[in-house]
This record gives sequence, C-alpha cells and structure tokens, in this order.
Amino acid sequence: MAEKPARQAAPATDPSAKFDESYFQRFYFSKRTRAVAPLEYLARARLLGAYAALHDLKIKRILDLGAGAGYFLRALDAVFPGARCVGVEVSDYACSRYGWRKSSVTEFHDPRPYDLVVCHDVIQYLDNQEAARALQNISSLSRGMLYFMALTREDWEQNCDQTRTDSAVYKRPAKWYRERLKQDFQRVGSGVYLARRAGVPLFALDSD
Repeated sequence: MAEKPARQAAPATDPSAKFDESYFQRFYFSKRTRAVAPLEYLARARLLGAYAALHDLKIKRILDLGAGAGYFLRALDAVFPGARCVGVEVSDYACSRYGWRKSSVTEFHDPRPYDLVVCHDVIQYLDNQEAARALQNISSLSRGMLYFMALTREDWEQNCDQTRTDSAVYKRPAKWYRERLKQDFQRVGSGVYLARRAGVPLFALDSD
C-alpha cells in the first residue's frame, strides 16, 4: 500500500520571530503549559551516558542542534564532565539569553564531526525538503552517537498531550524519518542512534 502523503502544516514564518520569548514561556518555562520538565532531560542524558559506556565511546565534543533553553546541554555537561558542549539555535531570543551560536540544523557546519549530536524536537518545524537536508547535515556532523527525536504523525494522534504540544508543525509518519536515518545510523532505541562510520558492532537484537 502506498504511503499517504505527510500532512503539511502551514509554512512557518521567520524562525526568529516564531521562537520568541512567548514561545519559550509557553513550551519551556511555564509549569502549566510546558511540554517537558527540565529533570526529564537529565534522565535522557544519563541514558546516553550509559550507551556511551556500554560501547566504550569517548564523548569529548557534544553538539545540540536546537539548544532551546539549554536544559539538555546542562544535563549532558553533568553526565559528560569535561566534554566541550556547543549549542546552536535559530532563535534570536535564545541566542541572546543563553549565548548559543546563531545557525540552523540545515546550515550549521563544522569541519570536525562530533562524538554526540542531539537534535530534539526540531525537524518537525521544517518542510520535507528542508528536513531531508537537515538529516544529511546531521549525518555529516556525527561520528559517534546521535540522540534524535521529532514529533511524528503517530505521536500527535496517539501519544502526546496536544494541549502542551505545538501543533504548527509538519506531521510526518515515523517511517519517513527511519528510512532516511538508517542510511547513516543504526537505531538502538529510545531515540539513540549510532553512526555507522563509528564502526560499533551491534548484536542482531540490539538494532533494527
């Protein structure tokens, strides 16, 4: 059966305008409306620490594409002490407040790939063409572990709290992401991927 076309949201306006102080107040700071509590990022960071230890991956350089309010990077800094952490954001507000590098997931470039790349709840704001470009760029920036999450069509319909989740996104099926990620990454679960070029051998039941 042919895959149904992804449901497309209205194209976003200038990202710097969309991701302003009011956006952060609603989805990050307000306990009543925020999508994720800060302590949840620490649990995810600890998960990544466990995967790195399991596969003897040395995490010295960390990149967060869409660093937001910095919750994830601060948690990763605690789990990987001594690692150099770089935060990238399109939001003028977040860059001004937290000191992130102003760039996007499609445009950020570094000649040296990172040991751990994080891209959490970013790609759903891009149309199909831009999202595909972003995934290619993530691949070029990754030489070890990737933590990747994006709101999918299935999650919107079945899993997320729609009152706390931004609906003005492109709701693509999970299959769309998996097909593109598997070219350069091995999925090991819970949002964790290993770059194929890292050469980490995985048992058959550890990946798909």
